[in-house]
This record gives sequence, C-alpha cells and structure tokens, in this order.
Amino acid sequence: MKSVSQGIINGKLLRLTVIGLLTLLTFNATSGRAGTLIRISTNKLLAAATKKPQPQYTPALRAAGAQGQVEVEITVTEDGKVKEARSISGHPLLREPSRQAAVQWEFDPRGLSEMPSDVIGVIVFSFKL
Repeated sequence: MKSVSQGIINGKLLRLTVIGLLTLLTFNATSGRAGTLIRISTNKLLAAATKKPQPQYTPALRAAGAQGQVEVEITVTEDGKVKEARSISGHPLLREPSRQAAVQWEFDPRGLSEMPSDVIGVIVFSFKL
C-alpha cells in the first residue's frame, strides 16, 4: 500500500509518502523542517541493534520478588542513537533499570529504515528469579 498526500504548514509545502502500515509526519516548528517518525517491529529493532546493554537486576530487586517482562518504547534517531525511552509496562521496580539500559542501546541505521528518519519501537527485557 502506498499513498501520497501533501499540505502546507507555515507556508511550506510538505509531501508525505506512506509505505506500509504506519508512517507519521512530524514538523519541527523551531527549524521549520518536516521529518518522518516510522514505527517498526521489535524484531526489526533487535536485528539492527549493535549495542544492547542489559538492565541491572540487583540483589535488592530479586529480594523484593520483582520479576517479569518490561516493555520500553524507544525513539531512535537516523544515526542509530536512542534519543528517548519510556517504560510502558512491567513491574514498577523494574521499569527504571530497563529504561536506563534502553537509552544506551545503539543501532545500525541501515537496518532500521529504508529512508533516513527517526524510528519508534518497543524492546522487551525479561527478569527471572
């Protein structure tokens, strides 16, 4: 599926081509530049990851019985660096260590998107006692 739409924002003509399931158009009011933010699958994120630090699972977290999966939504820049991470599910005590690990991940940009753009996706960390 491919669709093209265009519009005018602040006197600038923007053209958006949508290929696949979801592409979002973002507009930076400060710079006046438009860019895309593409949602990609967890599998595609994992395949493109070049650095994958794992969260710290401290003895205190284990003693508290904290376990399970934590999902962290990340935004990755077109150069492969994580610019934003937020925990969206999981045990409350495990969310922050997972977010801290996620912001240290790095990616091969060529494996993320066919065009230069930021991407958004979810990575999952598992904690077992």
